[in-house]
Amino acid sequence: MDRWRMDDVPPDQDDQLRLAVEAAGLGVFTLDLATDSAPNRSLQHDRLFGHAALQPAWGQAICERHVIEEDRPRFRDAFAAALETGVLAVELRVRWPDGSVHWLALRGRTRAGPDGRPARIVGSVADVTAQKGAELRHRMLHETMRDAYVLVDMDGHIVETNALYRELVGHTAAELAALTYQDLTPERWHAAEAAIVREQVLPRGHSDVYEKEYRRKDGTLVPVELRTALARDDAGRPIAMWAIVRDIGERKRTEAQLRRGYETYLDLIENAPFGVYLIGDDFRLAQVSAGARKVFGSVTPLIGRDFAEVLRIVWSEPFASEAIARFRHTLATGEPFRAHDTTETRGDIGEVESYDWQIERVAFPDGRHGVVCWFYDLTERKRYEQRIELLMHEVNHRSKNMLSLLQAVARQTAASSPEEFLSRFTERMQALAASLDLLTGSGWTGVPLDELVRAQLAHFRDSVGRRIRLDGEPVVVSATAAQTIGMALHELATNAGKYGALSGETGWVAVRWGLRGDSGAPDFSIAWTEHDGPPVVPPTRKGFGSVVIDRLARGALDADIALDYAPGGVAWRLTCKAAAVLEPGSRPGPAR
Repeated sequence: MDRWRMDDVPPDQDDQLRLAVEAAGLGVFTLDLATDSAPNRSLQHDRLFGHAALQPAWGQAICERHVIEEDRPRFRDAFAAALETGVLAVELRVRWPDGSVHWLALRGRTRAGPDGRPARIVGSVADVTAQKGAELRHRMLHETMRDAYVLVDMDGHIVETNALYRELVGHTAAELAALTYQDLTPERWHAAEAAIVREQVLPRGHSDVYEKEYRRKDGTLVPVELRTALARDDAGRPIAMWAIVRDIGERKRTEAQLRRGYETYLDLIENAPFGVYLIGDDFRLAQVSAGARKVFGSVTPLIGRDFAEVLRIVWSEPFASEAIARFRHTLATGEPFRAHDTTETRGDIGEVESYDWQIERVAFPDGRHGVVCWFYDLTERKRYEQRIELLMHEVNHRSKNMLSLLQAVARQTAASSPEEFLSRFTERMQALAASLDLLTGSGWTGVPLDELVRAQLAHFRDSVGRRIRLDGEPVVVSATAAQTIGMALHELATNAGKYGALSGETGWVAVRWGLRGDSGAPDFSIAWTEHDGPPVVPPTRKGFGSVVIDRLARGALDADIALDYAPGGVAWRLTCKAAAVLEPGSRPGPAR
């Protein structure tokens, strides 16, 4: 039968309908449910089942034999549902006689008989193999993607997802079909995402890549990165939105770990016991450690400024330009640099300072590079070394002076009787040693005069404050003055203990010293005055004691010596310029 007609269609419209159906490539049929036959069907119908000509017979059973076995249950269910609903709708695969498989879409409606029950099905058949292939490729593309995929309508209802998306949010496809993408998104993201749709997706068809969170079925939050695109119909109207979604939870955890590591790194820099500078990839000063701020106090306000400008402020030329070139080279090439014992003049404070420093390139958590500079301040060590060298020269010089002094003491002591030589020489060496002990304790930088006086009067320490009265302002005397005045006080105290005011029970001694005269160039004086002792008899000869308290003191300090053997007690006074006695750099008390 190559001529067919549709039931319920007026004869004058039958040809028009037949031409339209044939042009659409559809096959049409009318299936009699009572006889399971379809004598009224088009040639295109049978061709869609793989037959070049109309077959002698056709019905539901014959049609089912053409359906591949896996789809037959769905075929039977569709026809059973049609008897209940009045609508036939099913897509399935059929195998042609040549063995090829094709997708067909069966659509139809039931027609009732005189008893009101379905008597026949009027329907059509269409080949949807190409459409199914495209859908399969579409689905395979989404399922094999490395990222999650979601398609939503313009109201946000979820239409299609791939397995990765379902795994990401923890929902099944059926569960997602009842949800919107807003249902999966925490509320704090709603306004921002609505603005992205309004300001980016709708006007230009896609969004920039942005971040947000999804709330999984179990309630946990997962950070994601996505880009949304717009789908339009043939008339250009928006019909859907789709997005490629990437789980960035691992990246966020890595970023957080890197950030914590970087914060630890910055904390180590801040609290490093040595100086550290951190320079960014833009060659600006990014951070200065606490150790560096102690040395370069002027740098803190310069943080954030161009490092070349900072170096030119801190250091003088040409070193500033040389250092700038070194830093730029390390930033550009990654080649480290180390400089040992660099001594240069500071540009900000004008001081000469020494440093051991090194620079190397470092990577920041965001992938950018910077330069870190580690430095050790050698200035104090250099000063210490210079001081040691100076002291060695001074020790050499003073050792020679000491030998000369010892020779003089020995010669003068030897002039007395031999049996007294050992005792007198030992006492004088002890006096000299007391002065040297004080000098050594102060690092040979001077001795407080009151300590020197007390050291030389150590044998009479119980009398200090009662029979020995000390009165003087704080004065620090030089090494030479300490030895000279110390020896003089020793001789005076020895004589007072043997023959003078301290030899009896009632005598006493006043020791006074101080600065007088012009405050710019004052005079120094120290006086020893004895009272209430035995009557004084001037010596008949001059021994070493007389030499020490007169000639030696006069020559060593360019001093004026006044020595009076008055009947009431010996009076000795030394007067000289303060500069000859005071330790250089010490602060004398006020002149009076």
